[in-house]
Amino acid sequence: MSGDKFSSIMTLAIGSIQYLMPLIVLMFIYRMKDKLEDPDVKARFGSLFEGLKVKRLIHLMSAFFFVFRRMLLVFTVVFLSNYPSF
Repeated sequence: MSGDKFSSIMTLAIGSIQYLMPLIVLMFIYRMKDKLEDPDVKARFGSLFEGLKVKRLIHLMSAFFFVFRRMLLVFTVVFLSNYPSF
């Protein structure tokens, strides 16, 4: 029985991290938006901003919206597949 409890706790922990990570990254990008041109920030977090236009906030948020849409699609396919309208 303890194996089932551990499995449930780990599932909740990993699921929570998975769904909170895009929001955490969005908050990080929003806080760092004024420092993105700084060479130290580019050296440390450059891969996070690579390929993004950093002039406008909406461009920085596009990665969040992309991941959010994908998670919504997965949620729909997994949990609503038993309903006939899907």
